Formats: sequence, structure tokens, C-alpha cells
Amino acid sequence: MISKSATIGKGATIGKGATIGRGVTIGDYVTIGKVTCILDGAIIDDDVIIGEEVFISRKVRLQQGVFIGDQVALWDNVTLEKNVHIGSDTEIDHSTKIKQGVLIGRSVIIGAKAIIYAQILGGSRIGNEARIKTKNDYLFIGPLGVCGRVIYVYRVKGGGIKIKAGCSISDLTNFTKAVNAKYNKDSQYHHAIELIKRRFK
Repeated sequence: MISKSATIGKGATIGKGATIGRGVTIGDYVTIGKVTCILDGAIIDDDVIIGEEVFISRKVRLQQGVFIGDQVALWDNVTLEKNVHIGSDTEIDHSTKIKQGVLIGRSVIIGAKAIIYAQILGGSRIGNEARIKTKNDYLFIGPLGVCGRVIYVYRVKGGGIKIKAGCSISDLTNFTKAVNAKYNKDSQYHHAIELIKRRFK
């Protein structure tokens, strides 16, 4: 279904079952895959390729040359600058900006209001308000312990760091307190803390 108020550029291809919302602007030579949904007010510049079963929320901006794999979700007000590449099965939360030419791997989750300047490896988890300027601004460690848990560490607005372990997100001080309370001093988690300190000193 294509809204009557949507603008479709020349040479654009829209796959079967795709939905294009009100006020959406689609540039020239854009390709949109099957069963993709683009909500109201999104702006898609020329030469963008969007895979199948992609969800693009309201007021998303995709600049020229962006590539998006299959089954990606982009929430409100996400901006992908020119020539950004988004791997399949990735989710990017609202108001996040991916800077020009950045590659985001498969199965990545990026939180809200982040700004990403550097490549993100597949499987990474980047939280809210992250500021990833180089590959040294995020880290994942694991599997750790008998549960095989992976912890994710990333730099945030203001220069500090956050650590995501399971459902918990904390700073280094509180993460260290929790580890000291639960594990002996030679645990894999303590070695992980030392690695985090060296990386983010």
C-alpha cells in the first residue's frame, strides 16, 4: 500500500507487500524490498537500497547511497548519513545518528540518541547515548562463567563508560562492586574489569 501523499522518484522499485506511509519522500533509483514498512514522514534520498521485511519508523532520514539489509528496524528520527551500510537483523533505536560511510554489522542493537562514527562489529550491543568515535570506544568480552554471559562496554556522552551485563547497565564503579560481592578475586569477571580499565583508561 502506497499513500497518495507519498512522493516516489524516477526509477524507484517497490517490492510486493511494501507499505509507504503519508508524506514519505523516496528519491530516484531507490530499491525497497518485499513486505517493508516505511512510516509517515520518512525521507529516503537517491540510490538507497532497502532489504526485505524492514521497518522504518516516522521521520527517519536515509541519505544517498545507504544500504540496509533484511529484517532491520529503524525507530523514529534515526539518521543514516551517506553510504552507511546496515547489516541484516539489526535494530537502531530512536534519534540515533550513524555518520557517513560507517559499516554496522549483522545482528547489532544500538540504543537511543547514540552517535556512531566508527564500524560496529556484528553481534554488538551499544546502549543509549553512546558515542563511538573509534573502534576503541566499545568492547565486548565473553563468554564468561558457567552461564557463558557476554558483557558489553561502550563510551557514552560526556566521556564515561557504561557496562551492559544481562539486563543490567551500570558504570565501572558499580559493576566492580557487584562483581566483588558475587565472585572470588581471581574470577573471569575480575580479569574482564582489568581489561576494561586498560582499554578505557
